[in-house]
This record gives sequence, structure tokens and C-alpha cells, in this order.
Amino acid sequence: MGRKSDPVAKAKNAIAENTQVYQRMNFLHQAAILLANIPKEATTAELAAKDHSTHPKSAVNSSRIDTTQEPALSPLSRHYCNTMKQISRKLVLRLDPNVKRSICKTCENILIPSVTSSTRVKSRPQKNITITCRSCNTKKRLVSKRGHELWTNKSKDKQVER
Repeated sequence: MGRKSDPVAKAKNAIAENTQVYQRMNFLHQAAILLANIPKEATTAELAAKDHSTHPKSAVNSSRIDTTQEPALSPLSRHYCNTMKQISRKLVLRLDPNVKRSICKTCENILIPSVTSSTRVKSRPQKNITITCRSCNTKKRLVSKRGHELWTNKSKDKQVER
């Protein structure tokens, strides 16, 4: 009979073999977050047009800040998230659940609360956290039960018991 393969040893070996890939995916994720946080700056032509307007209502509206605007480098941020997902699919690597939760499945935009997404805590019909992407209005619901654990935490507990 052959030896039994240890799944924990296989997982450690896979991480050791792909350290450069994980580092690249980590860089792409951090770069996407950074680019999504850069606010859109108004051009000088837009500012000049607002100053010379004669309509009294437009002067009032120009003072309000539009929070639903996409960040300036949002397309580049999406590209980085898309590249990160493609790398993980091509090399059959699992993304961490925290990274998966921070990316919109529809538009692949990074989800930053109050910048690119809105977050609500709902208690009915089931306790959950609803994250809504501001660019495509896709909703993501995350379970918030007492006994709920992620697969990454469950595997760590099993390793400790052995």
C-alpha cells in the first residue's frame, strides 16, 4: 500500500511554491485599494464654468459635494482586481475570503465603505451585512450568525486539534 497524503502538508507546499504569485496578487490588491481612494479632482475648466454661471440655483448646487462620483482611477483599480482574479483562476489558487468580500462580483470594483460602496446592517429576516456597490448597484449579503465560521478558520481549528 502507498502512503497517505497529508492535506496540510500539501497546502503548505503549494504556498511555498507560489510565494511570488501570492506576493504579486497582494500587491495588485493593495494597489487597487490605493487607486480607489484617490478622489476625482475637478478640472480648471469645470471650476471656471461654475464661477461664471448666472443662474442662482446652479450656485447653490455647485456647493454640494456629490458623494456618488466614482474615484478618478477607478478603471485602473478594476483592471488590477480583474488581473488578480485571472491569476488566481489560472494557477488554481484560492483567494482569502476577506479579499473576495472586498471585490464586487459584477463590475470587479474594489468595495471600500462610503467611497465605492455603502454598508447596511440588517436584522430581518436573518442577521446580515449588506454591501451595495455604488457603480453597478449589486448587493452582497454577508452572514452574521453567532456560530458562523469561515473555511479558513475551520481548517486552523482542525490543525490545532490534531
